[in-house]
Amino acid sequence: MPIICFFISLACYLLTLTPSVDLHDSGEMVSAVWLLGISHPPGYPLYCLFGKLWTSLIPFGNIAYRMNIFSAVSASLAVMMVYLIVLKLTVHSQQSIVHSSENPKSKIQNPKQIQNSKTIHYTLYTIHFIIPSIVASFSFAFSRLFWQQATFAEKYTLNAFFLSLLIFILLKWQEVISSPKNPKFKIQSLILFYLFSFLLGLSFCHHLQTIFIVPSAIFLIVTALRKSKIKFSIFNLQFSIFNLLLPLSLYLYLPIRASTHPAANWGSPDTLTRFIDHITAKEYGHYFAPSNQWLTNLINHIWQFFPNQFTLPLLIIGLVGAGFLWTKNRRLFIFFFLIILCDILNSIRYSIHNIEDYYIPTFLVLGILIGYAFYSFSLLIPKKRLSFLFWLLASGFWLLPFLTNYYLCNRDRDFYSYDYGLNILRPLQNNGILLIMGDTFAFPLWYLHFVERVRDDVSLIDKLELRYDWYCEQMKEMYPELGFSYAENKTASPELIGTRFLDIVAKNGKTRPIYVPLPFAEEAKAGYDLIPEGICHRIVSKDADLISEIKKGEFSFKIRDTGVFMEERTGNNWDNYFIGYESRAGFLAERRFYNEAIPYYYKVLALDGKRMSSLYSLGLVYKDKGELDEAEKIFLGLGDRADGHYGLGMVYQKKASFDKAILEYKRAIELDPTKIFLHHSLGAALLEMGRYEEAVSAFKGAIPFQPNDPSTYYNLGVTYWKMGRLNEAIAAYRKVLELNPNFPSASASLQTLLGG
Repeated sequence: MPIICFFISLACYLLTLTPSVDLHDSGEMVSAVWLLGISHPPGYPLYCLFGKLWTSLIPFGNIAYRMNIFSAVSASLAVMMVYLIVLKLTVHSQQSIVHSSENPKSKIQNPKQIQNSKTIHYTLYTIHFIIPSIVASFSFAFSRLFWQQATFAEKYTLNAFFLSLLIFILLKWQEVISSPKNPKFKIQSLILFYLFSFLLGLSFCHHLQTIFIVPSAIFLIVTALRKSKIKFSIFNLQFSIFNLLLPLSLYLYLPIRASTHPAANWGSPDTLTRFIDHITAKEYGHYFAPSNQWLTNLINHIWQFFPNQFTLPLLIIGLVGAGFLWTKNRRLFIFFFLIILCDILNSIRYSIHNIEDYYIPTFLVLGILIGYAFYSFSLLIPKKRLSFLFWLLASGFWLLPFLTNYYLCNRDRDFYSYDYGLNILRPLQNNGILLIMGDTFAFPLWYLHFVERVRDDVSLIDKLELRYDWYCEQMKEMYPELGFSYAENKTASPELIGTRFLDIVAKNGKTRPIYVPLPFAEEAKAGYDLIPEGICHRIVSKDADLISEIKKGEFSFKIRDTGVFMEERTGNNWDNYFIGYESRAGFLAERRFYNEAIPYYYKVLALDGKRMSSLYSLGLVYKDKGELDEAEKIFLGLGDRADGHYGLGMVYQKKASFDKAILEYKRAIELDPTKIFLHHSLGAALLEMGRYEEAVSAFKGAIPFQPNDPSTYYNLGVTYWKMGRLNEAIAAYRKVLELNPNFPSASASLQTLLGG
């Protein structure tokens, strides 16, 4: 049956598997595996080494897909171990009840007696343990987060397998030392203990999250030994420590591989200082939340994450299972409770976007408790027929998370991240330099560029890493053609990023196209123009032929809307397609390249025909181009919205239909009175019609919302002047200059009024 659980879960994971690279750390982890490089702290040497072997042995699929399969297999192994853990708990609990019972007529019989009895009794005995184990394993298998993690390359499913395996070994060890009649119990207990020590050390070479089991293990071992005849010698303890430390030698992989400077070389841990900093994750210190935020984090995490995993009914059943365990075996209750407690206390200290991933150990334990709850419920059912009915209903409970989470976890057509990376690289001109920033932006590019060798002509530079001397040295080695130089500075100050970035731009800007994602190019805005070309902007010198440069950057995204669930960060990337087209269109429209701008807005609308910001901007382009009827049609299509009425007001004003324009402006103000430009537009239309008093009232309508806006007082000054109310005009202009001494025309107007 555990093998069946393994293959059923694996089949579901493979059917919902991501076909290529995903977001999160997927692109970075796969790149580190394929290149035998260094991943983010603490480096994951076991994952990199075993992943390289795995991808070399699997003969089909792209490299990312092969590592996605590895995640699915690791997850399925964890599911199988959950089954075995619950089976171990329930059988052990049943035997404890039998051993403690002195009533020969007890309804709970010795398992050997049941096996030798009638078939119906054997069946009841079998399902009494198997169905709770199945429900537990599949409840965990199809919990939302774990299922998602099983569909793409990440480290958490392997970590879950290690944790479940360590729990099982400890439970087996406890069972052995509790059976002194077994003539081999001493040697078996030592073998299990040494195996536990070795696997714990090996798990540390993957992810330090398994340290959460250490307090639980110490508690279980100490309390079990107090009731056992086994006494550990100094040699036994020393050999256990040796087994724990031996696998940690795998961390030598980090400085050995870092010394070869692979393309994926996070932190370059080839010196003792950088090695220690990397394995201790020193650079992540800024992710810790202040202690006064921990309680808030705890409440938010429990409220946001826990009910969504198994569904609320199963979560409640798991909590009831914890209560049953407390009443029947407090040692194991405390054992599992300590795992959850350590996990929660660690997780609430962080302020990171993927903090939910850190709760997988807790969700694994809750899955075990769900199974134990169903087992305990069955003990309360007196009649066999009712027992059959109960197990028939219970066996289907795992369908709750399966049906609830299927759409959220199905990634079988998820090309979002793969296409996103391609759509960043494709618009780049030949021999471009791409400055990358941020995990969701950079990691798909790592995979495409370093693993699949897409756009080998492009130099990929992580802008944030330019603060580190080791990274600058690595860039000089990887891309000697850049002519990059830097002054050594061990402070890793953020100010170094801008300085070194501008050095790259200055030395290469006239010979190679340089790209950077906005808003990450603030340093370049002073001396360069930024032309939107896809998701990035190309940096060009101020004296470049802008028309010629614009023509070089025509682009179109190739997008597959596959219909699978789009999580938040994927949705943010999807929005960048809109932003890329809109930025290009806006850039062209500002420079009056209206005919060139219009197609980009229509590309946005082809993706989302109801994207109001693009419809509004398209209407403005047609209005500025002089195609007022087309602009009117678009603004009418916006419906009863402030921006739609404002657009219509501008169109009617240009058509000299002032009465209609005024009505539209007034309606826009009713819908959104906080926008002061609406008040200004209404005042301007009234001023143009000579309705001065109404214009004054319109301009004054902006003051409550922005009392220190100089343009409001400037408009009042103009109106008062036309009305002949010169003193009020003078006061208005003086207010303008008080708020902004450099406001255009205000000083000249005031001097004219004063006779100067």
